[in-house]
Amino acid sequence: MHSKKYLARQKRRIEERIKRCENVVRGRRLDASLKAEKVLPSQRMALSLLKSGKYGICIACGESISPERLEFVPAALRCVPCQTDAEK
Repeated sequence: MHSKKYLARQKRRIEERIKRCENVVRGRRLDASLKAEKVLPSQRMALSLLKSGKYGICIACGESISPERLEFVPAALRCVPCQTDAEK
């Protein structure tokens, strides 16, 4: 399982991304707003999973998401194989 320090850092990163997305949506910069609105739900879901103690667990297969993936995509909801399958 992840350390409290790691989870706190990831929580801050996700919350910052949510805030940036919300600011973009409020500012109505059309190009960025469309992307922000697409990303916002996954950011919020990742934050919810973090708060419930289920952060870093793939929502598709239930396996752990690699620390490298979470470092690169803090709000990742799926492991790489499941994300690849979801994008097909």
